[in-house]
Amino acid sequence: MTQALMRTDYRLADSLEATSGQVFLTGTQALIRLALMQSARDDERGIRSAGFISGYRGSPLGGYDQALWQAKKHLAAQNIVFTPGVNEELAATATRRRFR
Repeated sequence: MTQALMRTDYRLADSLEATSGQVFLTGTQALIRLALMQSARDDERGIRSAGFISGYRGSPLGGYDQALWQAKKHLAAQNIVFTPGVNEELAATATRRRFR
């Protein structure tokens, strides 16, 4: 007997907010969720961590920056900062400036 893949209480926000059960993700949502899950794992272990994501709009992974902007409140709640760059060089120097 196969189990149905249906959750009657599923919401679109579950892709980033759900803490258990099955979730449905796009590739970019999975990358964002990965950062959120790592932060949650660190917190469970008593590790005070933060995250920093930088990139630029012309990167090969189109749409990632837009998805990060949409997830801004979730990222901020986990102390994860997204700072876009205009190009590769500026994105790389943003990282350097932030962590001196």
